[in-house]
Amino acid sequence: LTAVGDTECLFEIEWPVWALPAGHRINTAFDETAMREGDFAMASAACQLQLDEAGVCHRAAIGMGGMDGVPLAFSDLAAQLVGQRVTTTLALDIAHAAAQRTQPGSDLHADADYRRELGTVLLSRVLSGAGTRQHGALKKP
Repeated sequence: LTAVGDTECLFEIEWPVWALPAGHRINTAFDETAMREGDFAMASAACQLQLDEAGVCHRAAIGMGGMDGVPLAFSDLAAQLVGQRVTTTLALDIAHAAAQRTQPGSDLHADADYRRELGTVLLSRVLSGAGTRQHGALKKP
C-alpha cells in the first residue's frame, strides 16, 4: 500500500536496482491493458527478478495495478519464486494467487471478474517473460 491521501495522486513508482553477485542478472518486465493507448490501464503487472546463470531466481518483486484502490505488491508470493526457475506453470500459479487477493472494481469497460482474469494473464506473462529471457527488456508486440 502507499501513503497517498484521498486528494493526492501517485505519479511515480521506483524499483531500486539491486546489487548483483558475479554471474547474476536482473530481468524486469511490465505489461498493461487499456481501452486506448494513453488511457488508464484496466490492469497492469510488473516484476523484477534476480537470476543466476542457470536461470534460478534469487530475489523477486512483483506488483499489479488497476486491481484495487492502490497498486499492490505481493512480497510473500515473490518469495515463493526464490530458489526456483520461473516456469510457465509457476508463473501462472503465482499470478492466480495474486489476482485472487485483489478487489477490482467494475465499470462500463470491464467487471471485477474480467479484471481479475486480465490481471492473472498480465502477471503470468511478465513473470514468464522475465524468468526465461537471457538478456534485455520484455517488449510488447
